[in-house]
Amino acid sequence: MPVISRNAQAFYLGSAQHLAAVGVNFLLQGTAQIPLLLEDCILTSQIGFGSVNTITLAGQSLMASDQGMPVQAFAPNAQLEGFRSVSLPINTNQRFEMGGVLNAPQNIGMAVSTSPIAPQQYRPTSQLGGALNYCFGVAGSAGLAAGVGVQTTYVATCLRDCVLGRLVIINQNAAGVPDDDINIVSILCEGIELLSGQQGTDVVNIGAISGLCTDLSGLQLNYPISANGQLRIVVNNGNAAAGQLGIGVFCLPA
Repeated sequence: MPVISRNAQAFYLGSAQHLAAVGVNFLLQGTAQIPLLLEDCILTSQIGFGSVNTITLAGQSLMASDQGMPVQAFAPNAQLEGFRSVSLPINTNQRFEMGGVLNAPQNIGMAVSTSPIAPQQYRPTSQLGGALNYCFGVAGSAGLAAGVGVQTTYVATCLRDCVLGRLVIINQNAAGVPDDDINIVSILCEGIELLSGQQGTDVVNIGAISGLCTDLSGLQLNYPISANGQLRIVVNNGNAAAGQLGIGVFCLPA
């Protein structure tokens, strides 16, 4: 097996760990020491739930909607490698940041895999255009209304033109309302229904959309959305109890 050589300081970009004792609000920061390509992005908490509300590279936001992403979309065990690759260059002394709110105090850290690049390969964020569309949050952490047959609608507004990729839904209260009881009724992108089945009859269980699902292509929406357009997801609760969901999309290169 060939050995892949790395430069010094080109293995992983980490952050200081946010400790549970500090509270629920977190801001994780990593500063590059050489020019790098940012790749798979991981939040190092297996059990922490909440919302990632800001992701920035050198001060430029990488979030393409007005809502947060679920923390567990970045979990170490999520089957999302490749989909959640940042795929952007960072220069020496530039900072990559992720901030948000946890549902409960929890230790959490950030780790982004990296590859070294030559200084001349670096491009400032002002030249990256649609590549800055990293993710499209729909509901970082939002309630699912209680009651059998009760529906909840989650809506996000697009901030700039982008292409929607891998959809992920995280059940943040599986102990109270299991995946088996929660179904997607509709996914509307700018008024266009994206689900393939008979509307009002055919539903998709959220377990098929979870971060642990291994489907490599079927979970990509592969659909463009324009600035100020809305993505609307309707979910049906089959349980008497209230639930908590996180919903987000990793964008495709524009």
